[in-house]
Amino acid sequence: MKISLTLLIAVFYLAYASNIPKALRYDADSDTQKTLPEYILSYGYSFEVHKVPTPDNYILTLWRIPRKITEPHKKRQPIFFLHGLFDNGFTWLFKKLNFNLPIMLADQGYDVWIGNNRGTLHAKEHMNPDEYNWANPFNKFWDFSIDQMASFDVPTMINYICDVTGYEKLDYVGHSQGASQFFMQAMINPQYVNDHIRRFVGLGPSLFVQGSQSFFERLRMVDLIYTIGWKNMGVLPAFTPLFSLLGRWFPNLIEFFITTITGQTERQNIDTERFPVLFLNEPGGTSIQNMLHWAQLRRYDRPVVKKFDFGEEGNLKHYGKLEAPEYNLKALKELEFPIYFCVGKRDVRITPENFGHLVAALPEGKVQQVFVDDYGHLDYIWARDAHEKVYPKIIQFLRE
Repeated sequence: MKISLTLLIAVFYLAYASNIPKALRYDADSDTQKTLPEYILSYGYSFEVHKVPTPDNYILTLWRIPRKITEPHKKRQPIFFLHGLFDNGFTWLFKKLNFNLPIMLADQGYDVWIGNNRGTLHAKEHMNPDEYNWANPFNKFWDFSIDQMASFDVPTMINYICDVTGYEKLDYVGHSQGASQFFMQAMINPQYVNDHIRRFVGLGPSLFVQGSQSFFERLRMVDLIYTIGWKNMGVLPAFTPLFSLLGRWFPNLIEFFITTITGQTERQNIDTERFPVLFLNEPGGTSIQNMLHWAQLRRYDRPVVKKFDFGEEGNLKHYGKLEAPEYNLKALKELEFPIYFCVGKRDVRITPENFGHLVAALPEGKVQQVFVDDYGHLDYIWARDAHEKVYPKIIQFLRE
């Protein structure tokens, strides 16, 4: 049995790695046959791929949907989407295309940009590939956490979008960690975000996670894996063809597993019919160091955001002090733009207390809050009714 299972996994891995004909792997006449550009173009939208290097030489991937193919070229307000932990940019696009928020906003006349953080399935490259190798789980490519994604990835993508579009300010939509990265960058340089952000939308925004019931933060095994030197959780995306088939064969089981981690709801919110498409691009992957950083943040006994804790000796090397330094929460009071939060009442990652700490840290009068009954942590993006229950209010906020 063990040999048979190993052989099955090996077959699917080789199918992924060797690019065997798509017809051998997927059913005909479905979105699973299409590459991402084909998928977007088949619905009548223009699509561009942009590769952007960070100051520390990682290469990020930005996807752009500037307009419908039939529409004329003209300047449009740019809007940027950034995904959450263990996810990637495709999370914003996996439903039937016109039910996804980026496409709805493209229809409203926005220039849509979707980011992919370092180390994810669509951002595996480095300017020095000989020394920084995504495929090697022990390689220094994986020596990063949300600290680097906040300090480097966020401004790199924002700067690039502003340069290409000619706009000084963009709208920003962040899910979970995608919102956290933004607020951490704001604590580093509040003037920078004031200069470049017109409006901000946070879906399931997680900055404070003390005592969170999220599976990932509670997973003590991450400490052990980090200690033995295994550095990545990016190996799983290599098996996406297998996940796609599992999503086709056992959608309800997969949905149950996902919601056990992110928040179970009374009814099935997630559009499981699209799982075969979703899992060709999921999970996105990340570093063990990033997973451990989130676990560290959960274990603090007060509402605080600190940099990655390397231990006393490592902290002396990286920070010149024994303890990991705190981010400057007071800087969040300097933010000048409107903020919109959407929080599900069954989101296990966002406790009412921690969400209250986030709102209290922000300027009074700048924050709009919307709570959604029976929504878990992924439902803001994956729910079959999000285009009716959540997105119209976001579009209204952005157009005010």
